[in-house]
Amino acid sequence: SDARSAVGPVFVTGTRVEGAPHSILAQTERRAPPGTPALHYRFLVAAGSYTVRLHFGVIDSNADEPGERVVDVWLQQRPRYLGFDAAARVGRFESATLSLDVEVVTSELDLKIKRVVGDPAVSAIEILRHL
Repeated sequence: SDARSAVGPVFVTGTRVEGAPHSILAQTERRAPPGTPALHYRFLVAAGSYTVRLHFGVIDSNADEPGERVVDVWLQQRPRYLGFDAAARVGRFESATLSLDVEVVTSELDLKIKRVVGDPAVSAIEILRHL
């Protein structure tokens, strides 16, 4: 849910996106609010170890070439992946996934997708608890 998060508008395409576990999810992207430098999510979770999977559909014609949308990913207020560029990994109407492990010691998983170039955006977020 986006209820405890700083997120902006949703962009949707009717074109099928290849390489996504669920194509319909990759056909949408949540963008940072206009004028803000990041998407900021705060998820209530139990303390423990998690894998966070971020799915990025390359669906926006303004950001479908390498270098047009580059983001830094922060988890728990720490940089975890700098310079992620989905379009450099896959083509237009394809999906790229970034998986990161994180330890949560409080009741909140904090995720920021920060602007380097272009508007920060993400199609889907999975949070998987390690047992």
